[in-house]
Amino acid sequence: MNWLDKIVNSYAERRNKSVIMDNLGNVTGLSKNNSIPSYISNSSITRYITGSGVTFQTACYNYCPHLQSIIAKKANGIIRGNIIPVNPDDNSVIKNSPAFNKDMKLLSKPNQFQSGNEFIRMMDVFLNIYGVCYVYKIQSIGFKEPTGFIIIPNPFISVTYKSYVNIFDNQSQIVDTYFINLYGITITLRGEDVNLIQQIRDTTINTAYAFRPKSRIDGLEYPIKNIVASLESRNQIIVKRGAEIAISPKAGDVAAIMKVMTPAEKKALQDEYAEYGTLSSQNHALIARVPMDITSISRPIQALGLFDGENADHRTLAQAFGVPIPLLGMPDTTKFSTYSEAKKEFYDDTEIPESQIIGDGLNELFGSIAKGYSFYFDYSMLSCMQKSEKDKADALGTMVKALSEAVTAGLIDINEAKNQIKDYLNG
Repeated sequence: MNWLDKIVNSYAERRNKSVIMDNLGNVTGLSKNNSIPSYISNSSITRYITGSGVTFQTACYNYCPHLQSIIAKKANGIIRGNIIPVNPDDNSVIKNSPAFNKDMKLLSKPNQFQSGNEFIRMMDVFLNIYGVCYVYKIQSIGFKEPTGFIIIPNPFISVTYKSYVNIFDNQSQIVDTYFINLYGITITLRGEDVNLIQQIRDTTINTAYAFRPKSRIDGLEYPIKNIVASLESRNQIIVKRGAEIAISPKAGDVAAIMKVMTPAEKKALQDEYAEYGTLSSQNHALIARVPMDITSISRPIQALGLFDGENADHRTLAQAFGVPIPLLGMPDTTKFSTYSEAKKEFYDDTEIPESQIIGDGLNELFGSIAKGYSFYFDYSMLSCMQKSEKDKADALGTMVKALSEAVTAGLIDINEAKNQIKDYLNG
């Protein structure tokens, strides 16, 4: 059991029983005193993907490997960028910034547990799971600026928002209280202390509660549950496939006995049936001592369409998180003809814009704008972001042709044309 499981396990068990009963009561008329039918309580919905909010989002991440791989790909992609200082006004690169160098020294080791890459990767993972990352600013006595940063895992922190806020005065804080319970330490932050927490938010907008975070996982409930249910179904088919055929007795005493079997006797028969299957430790054929009719009931996994359904839901998750399909290595994509283009699209449309969210968060944590610089993630050195030799040659040919026509028309002289070509080649 990983640490996210441990965080939510006890809470989920207490909370979700009443939530499930409430939901069932609304639909079926069951009261809380009624027991949940076994076919519902044993389903993957209540066993794996439980609760709402942080509990639900954590369960989705824990039990859906497809979701984990997509979020991991994004987090690993984020840290491939070089963090550089740029001018806050025009985004031009700053050659030397003592303030940036000092802050990067702290960012390279923001706390005693993490390196800079681990810190940023964890931040990106929480952004994608929960839609918000809570960073605690460590304020040491005698220092005006933070001396470290700790990311508070979302299951460990709860937020109380103010019921009345004048959002038009541009001064009011919407957070009333942060409650933190982490490794046996309980902290309550109110008043000015709420500023010790910096919220860094994902791109998803909360349409129900303005200016509050929103996880994109909340809108992906069905594809995530479909995948988890499909994985469980295939697992059960593999390990508890049962006999390849159904055997029923011919008319007579045995048939009459089967008609009046008790539930316990039927359960015992089902348990025995589970001993048959395709694994080496299982029996493959049922041999009876009474006359029997034999009917084939075997059904291949492919006939259930589970693989096709998983692929479709996997695509839905990838699209929601901005990961191009060819990067997933799915069986119906041609990797080598589209991979480079997909990777460039991944950085252009997903990683670069979302890295700026983290960059803006770092600006707030370090107060870098007031120091004359802002954080920027540079991915220009990646091979997928470089122009190919063919692209460069085509672009140079187009430029030379245009400059030649401009010189012939008397719009520029030959020296100006040469200088432009030199600038392009040196760029």
